[in-house]
Parts: sequence; structure tokens; C-alpha cells
Amino acid sequence: MKVGDSLSVIEDIISEVGDARCVKNTFVTFSDDENYENEVVKIYDHCFNNPEFTVWKDLISYPEVFSSRFEMPLSVGKVSDRHHVRILRHNVPLINFMIIFKQSGENIAYVGWVHQQSVKSPIFATRNKAFIDYLNRHYDSLWRRKVFDQLFQSNRNQTIVVDYSKNPGERLSGTNLVKKFGLWVIMSYYFDDDENFLVKKFDLIQIFLNDGQLKIEGVSDRIPKSVSSEDGTKELLGIEIRNLFQTANRLYFEYHSGRLLEIEKGYCLYRFERYERIDAILGYVTNDHTGTQHRVVGVRADQSILDGKSSIVADADKKRCQALAERRYNRALGSVVQ
Repeated sequence: MKVGDSLSVIEDIISEVGDARCVKNTFVTFSDDENYENEVVKIYDHCFNNPEFTVWKDLISYPEVFSSRFEMPLSVGKVSDRHHVRILRHNVPLINFMIIFKQSGENIAYVGWVHQQSVKSPIFATRNKAFIDYLNRHYDSLWRRKVFDQLFQSNRNQTIVVDYSKNPGERLSGTNLVKKFGLWVIMSYYFDDDENFLVKKFDLIQIFLNDGQLKIEGVSDRIPKSVSSEDGTKELLGIEIRNLFQTANRLYFEYHSGRLLEIEKGYCLYRFERYERIDAILGYVTNDHTGTQHRVVGVRADQSILDGKSSIVADADKKRCQALAERRYNRALGSVVQ
């Protein structure tokens, strides 16, 4: 039966979890709806305040790792190890569902969430045992689905136990995931035959979600003179992104920028890492026209220090990129010498 939309059904769920012993839930989503996050935390509270409740299992997609609900405070004093999370290998399209296993045996399942701000999807509820058994088998199959081994340091069973005793931002410990979203300064560079460090260009890119899809927009800070406007001011050239593909901490995409003789196109591979305690992008970019390949490094942009000059990238951010590239080079050189 239909019980409402994704927000109005929250109160129904809260009334059902009062005597729950276990909940299996999916959050394969591309949403950043903070209102919905607050509602989810209310459900967590009702479950974890019940001493008879054993475990809540969340099966989530990559964007949900950085959801604010894992950072929000709970009214319950101690959650112990009752909140388990696993990350699906890919953000596959999935109709989300929740199974509430009750102490009374009157289990119930809710099906139908499509987690996007622009969508209020209809939610259906059922107590049909055969259908709930089917959903449970499907859930267990997804739970066993292999995620990326390189995301985990010591947690080889790939289950994250949410530690609410830690500070917000540290509760989903055990993974190496880096948040891709945000504004980044990207520097492409190379070394000449004499091992001199040379910067080719800087790009400013924004990584964001739009209608459920990961998107990149960017402009280049290396503006050829032949495309300058008549009054001598620089004209920013947009970077067109095509065929974007992401897996865990990597992004691959094809790009196209410039015009006429200044056209550049090729592909980029970005690897996101926590490098020297900062979020960083490492990788390379190719140019199909010249047949060249250059290394890239990236740092999160600090627009507050942009000086308002013709450059789109703050000098301080440029220096941070250059220092990161040089440290990586010196470290690699040192390891070879040793």
C-alpha cells in the first residue's frame, strides 16, 4: 500500500521502529537535502534509545559517506557498535528500501525512495512475508557485494562501524575516501631535459552533483593571446567535460577547451588522496594534438584569498600546488637515491 512521500512517511517509520530489533536500509543516493538528513537522524535516535535494538545496517553509495547525518548529535548517550555501514562499489540506479525486523515478528518493509531534492517519490509499505523475504535476500546480496579494497586500511571485512564517540567528520573511520565535491585548483606541470620544473597551466574546476549526476565545470588560467578581446583584457576559456567516469577515489574524463589553433583536447585521470594531511588530486593530463602527457596536482581552492586581478586562481593556491609537486618530486628522487 502507498503510505506517502519520502518526507511524510518519516513519522510512520518512527512509530514502527519503537520495538525494532534490526533495520536494514539502503541509501544509494545523490541528494544533499539537509531537511531529509535531519529526519533520518530522528529515526536513528528512536532505534538506538531502545536497549533491545541490536543493529542498524546502512548500505550507501559514495556521496553518502560525506552525509551530514553521520556528523549530527544523537540524544542517546551511547550507541556502542550498533550502526554498521558498507559502501556499494558503484552508484548503480536503485529503488531504495528499508526493512524493519520487529521483536513481535510483525516485520514491515518500506520501498520507493528516490533521493533527489527535486523528487518526492511515493513510498509503499508492506507486511507481506514473501516479499519481505525477497527484499532481505536482495539486501544480503548487495551487502556482500565487493567494494574497493584500496579504500580500507585495516578493516578488511569492509564494514564500517560508526563511532559516535568521535568528533564529527571522524566517525566513518577505516576508509581512505576523499570527498571529490568542491572547488579545486589544478596545476599541470612537467620537467624538461635538464630536470627543470616547469608549470604548463592552472585550471579552476568545480566538482558537484546535478540531477543525480557527478559534474565538472572549469576554466583555464592559461589564456592564449590570440583569443584576447580587443581591449586587451583576458577572455576565460571554458573547459568542456565529456565521458566522465568515477570509481572510488578516481575520476577519468575527456576534456575540450580553447578554439581554433588554441584548441586542446585529451583526457585526464585524477586520483584523490589525503597527502600530507590535506586533500589532494594527483594524476596526469594528455593532449591529443601535441601527443604530450603532463603530471597534475590539485588542492582545494581558497577563493577568499583571490586578489581580484585578472587571474582566476589566487597566487597562494598556485604556490601551494607548486610546493606539493616539488615535494612529491623530491621525495621520489630521494627514494631512488636510497
